[in-house]
Formats: sequence, structure tokens, C-alpha cells
Amino acid sequence: MESLGRFSLGFERGGKLLGLSHEALGGLLNQADYRFDCGDGRVFVPAGWDECFPTIEPFDASPVMGDLIGVEPCIQRDRHSVRQTWTFPRYDVERVFSGSGTDRMKVEFTVRNRTAVPIPFLWASHALFSVEGLSRVELPDGTSLDQFARDGTCRKWFVQNRAPVIMHRDSGRVSIRSDQPYWGLWLNRGGWPASGHAGVVCLGVEATTTAGEIPAGRHLAPGESFTGQVEVDVELTR
Repeated sequence: MESLGRFSLGFERGGKLLGLSHEALGGLLNQADYRFDCGDGRVFVPAGWDECFPTIEPFDASPVMGDLIGVEPCIQRDRHSVRQTWTFPRYDVERVFSGSGTDRMKVEFTVRNRTAVPIPFLWASHALFSVEGLSRVELPDGTSLDQFARDGTCRKWFVQNRAPVIMHRDSGRVSIRSDQPYWGLWLNRGGWPASGHAGVVCLGVEATTTAGEIPAGRHLAPGESFTGQVEVDVELTR
């Protein structure tokens, strides 16, 4: 486990972030033993926190879930941050988790186009949260979620980022903020995968550049960089 103040990060050997814990609330991310074959030797585990870039559904030369899934990054650590970097033929990627001993953790994702041609893209910060101990979720559109028991359903939808997503848990609340225009929400109550013996139960909260699964006309120009941020804030129940 990597310590960032009151938060702890748990990475698997291949660099995937499987665990995010807070010292008072415990584990926040979903855990699962199901492995989804993305093809070409890439495997997605519906747990932890991944980054989808430059697509979610297959698009152009990029496969389902984008290029980063199942690809091991280089990792650098210091007292207040963990930095992951990937190098692809067309672009460089960096993801930095940072915290300084408070109840706030920041995730910053940066990609730079190294080619002479534009790259169509979307970014979705694919965080899958555990529903254990979750009582209610406030959404930016004024609605809320309060039913998380397994019933064999699965739903994905998007809302505009007018406010943080707030998850009320047993001992406090977790607020997720982002500088991106949309949230992608995935409430899976055992309906995915349909072929699984019991399916997966989790809540996906994805900061994203567009309300869709493939690039919607946005391009990363030659030499241009894109940066997106997500912040996790914990407020304990008094």
C-alpha cells in the first residue's frame, strides 16, 4: 500500500490501482475476481480505478476501454504523490495521485500528442466504487440513488457536471469533483456481465470529456497536451 496522508493506494503488480482506502472509512473502491477479456492479451477487471483514453467503445485503431487497460506503467513515488507514466507510439500519458495529509486526494491525468497529426479522443476516469456501506448518492442533476442491492440490472447514463457526486457512507460522505463537463454513471447491480455466474455489483463514477462512449469531435492537436482532474474529498460524520 502507498500512503498519501489519510488515503492509501493499493496497486497490483501490473500497475492497476485496485484499492483506495481512507483511514476512517476503509476501502472505497470495488473489488472483483471477474476478468473480462478485451482481446489482444488485454484483460479488464471490474474493480479499482482505470483511465479510458482515447475511447471506451472501439474507435479507429483503439480497442474497447482504450489503449491503457492492461498496459503496465512506470511508477515513481515520493512523499506526497505517486506518478504513473505510459508511452505509446502516438502519445505520452501521465497519471498522478497526490495528497498532503488531509482528507482530500487529487488525481491528475495528462496526455501529450507526439505526432504530426490530430488524435480524436475522449477521456473517462473510470473509478468503480464499492456499494458496501453505501446508503445514498446525490447526483448533480438533483436526483439520488439509494438502491444498491443485487437485482440483475445494469444501467449507464450521463449527467452534466454542475456539482460534485456525493456518496453517503456509514461513517461519512465522499465527494467526487472534476473539471470535466460530464459524469458517466454506471450502476451495476449484477446485470453485467450477463454471462457471469453472479455478475458484478458496483457504482462507476467517471469524470469524462463527453457524454458518450466514443470521441465526439474532440481532437488533440500535434504537440498539444490535455489535462483532466478529479478530486476525492472525505467528510466524516460528527
